[in-house]
Amino acid sequence: MKKLIVFFTVLLAGTAFFACSDDPEPFPACGVDEGDSIAVADLVAAFSLDETLGLKADDIDTWEGVSFEFDAVEKKFRVVTLEFKKANQQKGLPLPGTMANLTHLREFTLIVGSCIGPILDNCIFDLPLEKLTLRGQYPEPGDKNFEPDKETGLPFKPMGELSKDVVKLKPTIKELWLELRLGGEIPEEITELDAKIILAGNAFTGKVPLFVRDCKYPLNLATCQFTEMDWRIYSDNIGNIPKLYNNYMTRDVPEEVKEKYMDVLRSDYFPQYELPVNTEE
Repeated sequence: MKKLIVFFTVLLAGTAFFACSDDPEPFPACGVDEGDSIAVADLVAAFSLDETLGLKADDIDTWEGVSFEFDAVEKKFRVVTLEFKKANQQKGLPLPGTMANLTHLREFTLIVGSCIGPILDNCIFDLPLEKLTLRGQYPEPGDKNFEPDKETGLPFKPMGELSKDVVKLKPTIKELWLELRLGGEIPEEITELDAKIILAGNAFTGKVPLFVRDCKYPLNLATCQFTEMDWRIYSDNIGNIPKLYNNYMTRDVPEEVKEKYMDVLRSDYFPQYELPVNTEE
């Protein structure tokens, strides 16, 4: 049997060669999938990764944070991991729709500073992701560009919503962290995900939905903008109690809840912020 020795070099065009030890002639060149290359190039452009991390869309040698695996069926390299921890959104663009090309992507981390608009695009939920981390740094009170949400009187304006399409991640997802100032309602479909989920740092408002106790692991909803509490979350002995500290809910806890859950309240419910006072005439 011939012993297969694999030699590969990713060059400007992403070329890879494979040859048998007793056959000097290489197989036809196999490069990085074109659709994957387009998606990475669009990410570089949207989040200024050329400036923050030195990535160049047309030079694969600079693609630090990108890992590939060779697909023996397609005879191409496919992107399986993207990890960009220093990006910015100065152009105000969300995730590019070409992310849908990354049909082999298993892990995606994007941490974005200087955020000025929504980041999330639902195309990300069609991918076979095992780990998804999207975090955005938006202006805080006291920052030059900070503007409160005049509609609700709360500090943070929503930057998009979390679609029920998140359930499409169900077959593969194990870790989900979305910290993007998302508003609207939390879709009940997240309870179907067998994953550790962090939704802290978003702009969810109103009452905490009771179904969050049905998540497979305790859901992290800290530092959002909830103003009402459903105390059945604590009084019903079912499911997993979420983390709810640093919201805007009452500090007056029913006695029956305090008697039974004080230790949990200390770690997962308190502290709570005071509701901001509207000083506008």
